[in-house]
Amino acid sequence: MKLVFTILALLFLVVGVTLMAMRDPGYVVISRLPWSLEMPLTLFIALFILLVIAAYLLINLGLRTWRIPAQVSAWRRSKNSQQSNADLQTGLLALIEQDWKTVEDKLQTQTGNNLFPIINHLISAYAKQQQGDTLARDKYLQLAREQDPEQELFIDITQACWQRDAGQFAQSQAGLETLQEKHPKEPRVLGELARTYDATANWSALAALIPQLKKHKAMDNETLALTEAMALAGEGHHDQAEKVLRKALDHDWSETLVSHYGNIEFDATKQLKQLEHWKQKHGSSDALTLALAQASRRAGFLDQALGLIKSIPRHEEHKNAMLEKARVLEQQGKVSAAITVFRDVVS
Repeated sequence: MKLVFTILALLFLVVGVTLMAMRDPGYVVISRLPWSLEMPLTLFIALFILLVIAAYLLINLGLRTWRIPAQVSAWRRSKNSQQSNADLQTGLLALIEQDWKTVEDKLQTQTGNNLFPIINHLISAYAKQQQGDTLARDKYLQLAREQDPEQELFIDITQACWQRDAGQFAQSQAGLETLQEKHPKEPRVLGELARTYDATANWSALAALIPQLKKHKAMDNETLALTEAMALAGEGHHDQAEKVLRKALDHDWSETLVSHYGNIEFDATKQLKQLEHWKQKHGSSDALTLALAQASRRAGFLDQALGLIKSIPRHEEHKNAMLEKARVLEQQGKVSAAITVFRDVVS
């Protein structure tokens, strides 16, 4: 519509100028001694219009030519970004499918064009962790640090966790203890350090860490109670460990904690009495029944222990129940039957 109005305006202008020229064509004189140029007004106007159009076209062409490098660069960035996003999608799908080689190939080809290259490096590091290639894992973690130094703490904690999972306990512990010195109040550091002490059965170090875990709320109440009980039991303080779990269970019932309560080497008679009390209060459950079986075995009530284990629904599919059954059979002198049960569990 705008183009139509423009054409009509030009048409009216041309017609108007033509009518004026027919009545009085006029002259334009351009003089500069010793020369002078004289031409009809209509010719001058036509030439002037052509000159303006030519100037406009030349300026427009120049601007377009000037913008070509920037436009090409923007096009390349857009193309690279699209390819990077496609590679990221392929890499994430490969991650789900556990195709670790494809994960690395796709996520490392376009890291320079990705909006978040740190994500590519971290996922590639995870892929190497799953492959057991710890050197390549650490290389990608270092690239992630260099890419985003502000995330160094998160990356260091992640590396320590992966080192622990890979059986590199000394490196994990050393790294986390260094982080604790730098960030003594950081709950994530304290929590992962506690898990590393637990994994290495470093009970004295774990017990010493408990006050910091409580102070800085590094764990939820259930996990904290379990961690403290394991540290105390590991140091041989079974009575204190029992007390910690009992107080936690009285405060907030937990199937996880009661299953560990049954493992505490405590006065079996008192343990049975406490477990029966909880059974009346909270009702029966697989975890509580297994804890009763464990306490019964330690109290010497082997038939009762075996009956409790068999009362657990599908107890043959319950690994801990079958391990406890093997212990009961062994104490009954049925060594061959105990070995058979144990083999079925570990096979």
